Amino acid sequence: MEERLIEEIKNIRIWQRGDERAPHKPLLLLYTLGRVSRGESRMVPYSEAGEILRGLLNEFGPYRKAHRPNYPFVKLCNDGGFWELGGRYTLNTLRDWSDRELSDNETTGGFTEGVYALLRNTRELLNDLARFILD
Repeated sequence: MEERLIEEIKNIRIWQRGDERAPHKPLLLLYTLGRVSRGESRMVPYSEAGEILRGLLNEFGPYRKAHRPNYPFVKLCNDGGFWELGGRYTLNTLRDWSDRELSDNETTGGFTEGVYALLRNTRELLNDLARFILD
């Protein structure tokens, strides 16, 4: 399972135009890995993660009039089997959902149960993934 997770993280699709790459998914993953390392709950409400990710994008991302943390929060589901969503109803991850729609749905996101348990029990893997994403 470790090798599969490493490959899926290495192969996440990151938006790119020319030399510019969007840091949205890597920043979301780093934030979530930090939550795992601190023993926080597996699933995080979008209302919480969205605000934190927006702040990280403002600080570390390229200038934008508005950052859209809702995109990576949902689209990360399409990059492998390590991320999942919860909420009042199931979301089509191919569609773009607004901040309001995600909040109204009480959407949560996080690593799957198996991945969360693996990362909680394998500190070296968690650290290796964080270093890879930072590189």
